[in-house]
This record gives sequence, structure tokens and C-alpha cells, in this order.
Amino acid sequence: MTLPDSTGYAAKAEITAPEPRSGLNVNFAGARTPSPQDILIIQPWIRLGGAELVSIHLAYELERLGRSVGIVCAFSDLKGLPEWAGGLRYHLPQRWLAEGMRKSRVLFLILSPWVLLGLLWKHSEGARILNPHNFPATWVASIVGALRRIPVVWYCNEPPTRVPLRDALKVGVPDFLGWLVASSWLDRLFVKGIAEVCVPSAMTQLQTQKRYRRPVEVLHVGVDADFFRSNDGSDPREAFGLVDKYVLLCVGKLHPQKNQVVCLQALRELVEDIPNAVLVLAGDGPSADELKWLTKQWDLQEHVLFLGHVDAMTARQLFQACDVNLVPAINLSWGFTAFEALCTGKVSVVSRSAGGAAEILSENRIGLACEPTGHAFAQAIIHLYRDGETYSQLSTVGQEHVLRFLTWQAFARRNVDLFDGQMRSRT
Repeated sequence: MTLPDSTGYAAKAEITAPEPRSGLNVNFAGARTPSPQDILIIQPWIRLGGAELVSIHLAYELERLGRSVGIVCAFSDLKGLPEWAGGLRYHLPQRWLAEGMRKSRVLFLILSPWVLLGLLWKHSEGARILNPHNFPATWVASIVGALRRIPVVWYCNEPPTRVPLRDALKVGVPDFLGWLVASSWLDRLFVKGIAEVCVPSAMTQLQTQKRYRRPVEVLHVGVDADFFRSNDGSDPREAFGLVDKYVLLCVGKLHPQKNQVVCLQALRELVEDIPNAVLVLAGDGPSADELKWLTKQWDLQEHVLFLGHVDAMTARQLFQACDVNLVPAINLSWGFTAFEALCTGKVSVVSRSAGGAAEILSENRIGLACEPTGHAFAQAIIHLYRDGETYSQLSTVGQEHVLRFLTWQAFARRNVDLFDGQMRSRT
């Protein structure tokens, strides 16, 4: 039970990272226990997704800073992740159990809290910081931290909220019930035992402070600028059949929270002004059938391309091929794709409720933020289409901002300051 993927990337067969190796890098239950790590990051799972990228980048940069780090998770699937992710240290249950939870959402929802609790208890002896990210890691870390007297620093991507009843069938009954439990009074009880809470955006800060009635610190995450800026010299527009098209891109899980219906509404309104406009939806999920039905109902088949899941390499090509990146999400904590697009020099139109993306793009004037409606997005896109000077300025300043301020190294250093402060307070 974890947050919806920020990127929606999923691995394709041709892009694979190494599977976890046995020995010190991966400790399956029953295998030899490695030396304890000072910092344990706890995630429900590790696979390609926004919240999981935060965890592995943090672990990698902490190791580079000389800290000993382990990642506790119910299962891992490293396909599509950076190659160095295979060299991190993971603590996993027995292979058959990890594989079962990876394949069955219901089994994961039932067993993962108990599996994570057992794993964390086993591997936390000697640890100095517990760093949970997504539910149920928070509850598990709170319990183990209290029993072992280890400070817990929670990186809260989004506070748990109930899924509206109208979306129950879209997200699935198991997830609907899972989030119902995750947002119950028990959550507030467990969070009381957490020493420090950090979030990626000011919007999430307000939500988290309101829910838990406690101070919350904002830590902006990073972006892998070198990866997204690089290319193999080929023409990405030609690769996707988008030559001579005005390309609108939306990368992410097709989900009610991601709100891709706004992209279709905007396309429907602007196609008369931009007749060669094409909307590329890269991702899959519970909203896929509805979005395809609307595309047909509104006679937009010639202007919409559904790509399904894409890996990071394909996403990079899409950012390089697009003209405008779209982030219409509702109640989003960060918004990775807006910054990944900027790495390639492409400007984004984002929802005002897109958390960190909306805040940073608006404050630094490196993108456009508007209401998450089809009309507002259409007007913003048409403005960028007609005003090349504005687009060029947003692109240039935006690239500079990302390269200067939104690095994983800076994110790791700020976490180290918090971790060290908590460790000093316990000595």
C-alpha cells in the first residue's frame, strides 16, 4: 500500500537493471546477516516509481557521504532503475514470500505490515536512525523505534487520505479498504512516536501539519539532471512518429489523482487553434479505459497516442520530443515530471494543486501553473504556442534552476543534518 507512482514509469524488456545480488547487497530472510547499518530506509517495496526513486537516490547519496545504509522492503524489482541500484543493500523476506507479494496485491496488503515489522526488528539492532517513507513503513518504524529507542525521521511523500467512494471501483476494492485503514485514527497514534516529519512541498506541509498537529519541515527532492539531459543523437520525434506535430506530453499512472481527463478536455478545446496538436499519454492504470472511451467519444483518435507503461529511457526520449509537458494532477506532493522535462529544456503547464511542481514553477517563473480544468490548461498551452519568447525564457531559467538547486546531493545533505541532530539528541 504505497503512494501512486509519481512518474508512472514501468520497465520494458529491453531496458533492464541488474537483479539484486545475494551476499552483502541483498539479505533475504534466512541468509547471513551483514553488519548493521547506521540508517535504515523503510519502503513497502522498491521498483520504478517516484517515491521509490527518492529512497534509492537517498540511500546512494548517503553511502557516498560515508554513511552505512540499508533498505528494508517487502519485495524489490529493479528493472528500469539506475544500474547502481543493484549495489545498494536490501533486507527482504524469503524469496518465495517476496515474489508472492510482488505478484498479488491482496497478499501484499494483508502480509506486508507484518513482514516489514519482522524485517525491521531483525535488522535494526545497532541502527541509529529509522527513515520510513510510505505506509505502512511509518507504523512499523514507529513501533520498532519505540521498542529499540531509535529515533524515527519520516519522509512523508503524502499523508494518507481516504479514497472517495466514487473512485473505489477505479482503484480497486483492496486499495480502497487499505487506504481506509491507513487514514484511520491509528495513523495519528503511531505518528506521535515519530521524532521528525519531512515533506517535499509547502502544500504537503500544510496538509501534514493539519492532520498531525505538529511541526513539519520541507525538503525538496532532487532530479537526475545528467540522465535526462543526455541523448543518443537520434531524433526522438521521428522515433515516435511525431515529426511536424505540436506534442503535448503527460507521463504518469492513469489514475483519478493524476487527472489526465483534463489533458483530453484541453486538447478538445485547443485543437482548432493548434490543428497539428498530439497528446501523448505515457502510463497505464485504472483510468485507462475511461480515457480511451472519452477519446473516441470526442473524436480525438487522430490526436491522442496511448503508449502504456514506459521506462525511464523512453520517458527521457518523450521529454526531448515534446513541446509542452502537462501535470494536471490533483493533490500531488511533488511532480517529478515537471523537473525532468525542464532538464531537457521543455516547459510544463501544471495544476495549482500539483504541490512542489506548482510552487517552484510559480515562485521562480519557470513554468505555468493554473487551475486543473480543461479550459485553463488549453489557454496556457495556446499562450506558450503563440509566444515563443516566453517559452524560451522559461526554458532557459528553468534548466538553470534545476541544475543549481534540485540535486540529489543537496537532498541527502539536508537529510544528514536532520539525522545527525536526532542522533545527538539521544546521546
